Amino acid sequence: MDTILNAKKGDESAIQTILNHYKGYMLELCKFELYDASGKIYVCYDEDLYQELQFKLIKEIQNRFELR
Repeated sequence: MDTILNAKKGDESAIQTILNHYKGYMLELCKFELYDASGKIYVCYDEDLYQELQFKLIKEIQNRFELR
């Protein structure tokens, strides 16, 4: 929980910890064509697209995780 909170504050170490946690999942996703809500296709054939997918993961975690 602390890691997510720190990532929400922009802590690079916390963000990297989250990305490391999901690395296997992200690499597995990169074997497939992925579509966003608008229908845009993402294929992780290079480092730029992989980084974009990582960015989307972190952004989604930050948007969805709220303390009550």
